[in-house]
Amino acid sequence: MFRDTGVPAPDTEPIHLVINNYNVGTYLMVEHPDEHFLENHNLEDSTLIYKCYDRLALLPDSAAYKEMYTKETFEDIESWGDIISLIEMLNTTPSAAVYDSLIRVFDVENFVNYYSNQILQGGFDWIWKNYFVVRDMTTDRWQIWPWDLDLSFGIQALFDTTWTATTSPIRGASPTFNVLAYRMMEVGAIRNAHLCNMQYRMETIFADNAMAGKFQDAHDRILFDTERDWRKFGWESNRWFYDGVDELSDFVEARNAYLETAIPSFMIHQDLVINELMAANLTTLQDEYGEYDDWIELYNSTDETIYLSGYYLTDDLTVPYAWAFPDTFIEPYGHFIVWADEDMWQGPVHANFKLGRNGEGIALHRMGAAVESVDLVFFGPQGDDISWGRSTDGSCPFDYFAEPTPGEENFPISSTPAATTGIDPSLRAWPNPASGPGHISLSLSREALVSVAIYDISGRRVRGLHRGSLAAGITQWVWDGRDDSGRAVAGGIYWVKAWTPETSLVQKIVRLR
Repeated sequence: MFRDTGVPAPDTEPIHLVINNYNVGTYLMVEHPDEHFLENHNLEDSTLIYKCYDRLALLPDSAAYKEMYTKETFEDIESWGDIISLIEMLNTTPSAAVYDSLIRVFDVENFVNYYSNQILQGGFDWIWKNYFVVRDMTTDRWQIWPWDLDLSFGIQALFDTTWTATTSPIRGASPTFNVLAYRMMEVGAIRNAHLCNMQYRMETIFADNAMAGKFQDAHDRILFDTERDWRKFGWESNRWFYDGVDELSDFVEARNAYLETAIPSFMIHQDLVINELMAANLTTLQDEYGEYDDWIELYNSTDETIYLSGYYLTDDLTVPYAWAFPDTFIEPYGHFIVWADEDMWQGPVHANFKLGRNGEGIALHRMGAAVESVDLVFFGPQGDDISWGRSTDGSCPFDYFAEPTPGEENFPISSTPAATTGIDPSLRAWPNPASGPGHISLSLSREALVSVAIYDISGRRVRGLHRGSLAAGITQWVWDGRDDSGRAVAGGIYWVKAWTPETSLVQKIVRLR
C-alpha cells in the first residue's frame, strides 16, 4: 500500500526457515533500508536515513538524540545537527508560521500518503517510534517512511474491531504523541488533503473487496508452509491462521464504515478551494486562443464575493508565490478557470507553470507575514481529457471525471442518464453565433431539480437562468446578452450549462460584438 501511493517501503517476502534440517517455521523476511535499499529502489544515494525510536520531541542533549535516532546510511558522519534542527523547528515554530516552515523542508505529499496509509491500517507503533525519517541531501528535503507495521489491521487487540477500527482519522496528531503529525494536522489544508486522500483510498486500493483479495493471496502463498509449522506460540491448531482472512477483512470493513461517517466532522471548512483540474487537455476545453491547455478550476463555497488579489497558485511548494492572481473576483458559489500553460502573454488568467500529467501537487496560497495555506491538492497520473476533481463542489473525495465539468458544478455523472434516471435531457441554443437575443431550450422527460446558467471562457458565471425544480417538457429562455447585473457582455465564447444531480449538459454559444 505504501509503495502504491509513492512512499518508499522495504520489500518483504515470506520464507520457510529451516536450520540444520530443523523446521523453524514460516517467517517474513524484510528488506533493510540502507545503501543497497536506495540502489534497489532507484533512490538518491545521497539519502540519509534515520531510524526513529522517539516521537520527534525535544530531547535534553545531543547524546539523547544519537540514542533515539540511529543512522542507517552515512554512519560515518558524526553530526546529528540536521535532524536536531528539524525537531527544533517542529517543536518551536508558532502555529501561524508552521505551514511556511514545513513546506520549505518537508515533502508534504509524502507525509500525506504515509499518514493516510497508517491511519487506514490502524497503525499503532508509529505514533511513538518505528518509522524512518529521511533526508535527501541533494534537495535538502525530508520524508517519512514505514519501518515496523506489526501492530496494524487490529492485530494489537487480536482483531477486536470495537476499538481498533474506530480510532481517530487524525490519530497521533497531538503534542504528546507524534509531533510531526501534530504540526501537519494543525494546518487545515494539509489535514483536508489527508482526509480527502483517505476517502479516495477507501474507494480504491483500501476498498473492502480489494483488501480481501490481497489477504487471500497472502494466505494462499504461505498456506502449505504454515500448515507444516507445528509451533505457533504454543497453539498447535491452525484455526487462527484459517480465520485470518475473514478477521482481516472484517477489520477493513469496520474501519471503512467508521471512517466514512467520522471523516466529515474532522474536515476544516475552506471558503475557496481547488475544485477540478486537467493535466492532459487534448479536446475538452479551448482557451481564447483556441488552444487546449492545462486548466485549474477554483470554487467559491460561500455566499459572498471573494476578491482574488493577494492569492497565489503554485505547483512547487518551495516556490509558494509562483503565480499571482490578477485583480479580479469569484462570485458566490462561482467557479473560476486558470490556464496552466506558461503563456502569460495570452492574458491575466494564464499561469507561469504547466501541470505534470504524471502527477504532482497544486497549492493555493495567500501572502502574509508567513505563507498562508488556502488549499492543497495532490493528484496522480492523468489520462487524456480526464479531469481530477471533487465529487461535488467543495467536498471530498476527489475522483477522475470521464466527463469533465470546467466552470460548472461537479455532480456524479450517470453514464446512461436516460436509462438510469429517466430524465433524458437535451439542450439547445440558437441562433449561434448571435448578435441579438439568443434562445436556449432544455427538454426533460420528467420533472427534475435543474440548474441552468451561462458562463464565460474563464468559468465565471455570467447569467443565471434557472435553479430549482423544472417540469417535464421543453422550457425556453431568452438571453439578451447581459449579465446578472444588467451589463452587456463582451463578444466571445460563452457556455450555457444545465445540470441535475444525475447528469449535465453543455452547449457553446458565440456572442458577436
